[in-house]
Amino acid sequence: MQRTIVQFSLLCLLAVAIGSAAASDVITYRDGKKATGQEQPGTIQDESITSVVIMPNLKNTPKTIDAADIINIVYEEPLKTKDAKDAYRKAVNAETAADRAGANAPNRKQLVAEALAEYQKALPKLAGVKFVERHVQYKIGVLAARLAADDAAQLPVAIDALAKFKAANPNSWQITNCIRVLAKLYSDTNDYEKAAATFEQLKGMNGLTKEMKLDAELQAINSWVLGGNMAKAGDLLRPLLASLPPTDPKFLELQMKQDLILAKSGKFKQAETELKGLIKDAKDKDKVALFHNTLGECYLVNNQPKDAVFEFLWVEMMYNQNKNEELKAVAQLEKVFKQLNRPDRAREYADKLDRMRR
Repeated sequence: MQRTIVQFSLLCLLAVAIGSAAASDVITYRDGKKATGQEQPGTIQDESITSVVIMPNLKNTPKTIDAADIINIVYEEPLKTKDAKDAYRKAVNAETAADRAGANAPNRKQLVAEALAEYQKALPKLAGVKFVERHVQYKIGVLAARLAADDAAQLPVAIDALAKFKAANPNSWQITNCIRVLAKLYSDTNDYEKAAATFEQLKGMNGLTKEMKLDAELQAINSWVLGGNMAKAGDLLRPLLASLPPTDPKFLELQMKQDLILAKSGKFKQAETELKGLIKDAKDKDKVALFHNTLGECYLVNNQPKDAVFEFLWVEMMYNQNKNEELKAVAQLEKVFKQLNRPDRAREYADKLDRMRR
């Protein structure tokens, strides 16, 4: 009898655990110690520009996950009505189907469009739902951006959705990637001034870490260089370099911007020779990745996309241990394959970039 009671108690506990897991929010995030994305089920407690706090199931100690490491969040706990749950789950399932389709699958565009439509239909039913309404607004913007990679007619839709999200949600964990995607769309329309201004707006947002602000400034410099405004790029770069000690992790990356400005200012050969020498002598793989990416960017500003491809591929395939440099290489590969009229390869890297950023 006692054994039966114990078994029954264990079954009840298991049922509670299963029920709790089934009704959990789930954060998928990058763990530097593991090769694949990790999942953390639980209940979202708080969200900010730098992190998300989740209470793991069956534990009473919250866990904080850096916003930069978050790939995606699927929400469950805040959904209180069947109508809201059904609409949200249908949109999530449609997005999952789009993600599983290969970059060049014939129905890829249709699947992304269907996911976008499901999120758009779900949005009114999620009005006022903490965390979820905001996330659905974000999904609408990034899915429209994915469609814009194949259909330029979607660019205004994507820009409008992401610009509205940026204005309304400056303290969200999604804001950094929202701004990166939005700036890329501005660059795709050759509006580099707006791209730079978008990163400068990010730099001024409250709650950013010093590293996040510095990265925003670096991206703004890149945008001015690509737009051909070397004076503006130099004005931003000089005080940054002067403010950092040579031991700062970002100091070398800032120095690389000098080579990029040099290449765009009519001294390409000088920049190319210097970078090739650095690649040859470097022993640190992170530095090799940075040098290859910078040389690839120099080739791009010198209108040599075929040469640029090989530099970015070195990083993506051989020196991808540094996720930040790999991310930059993948973003450039999407751009350069578009220039080379290879839409199949461009879509491949657009999808990879989206997965890495989400």
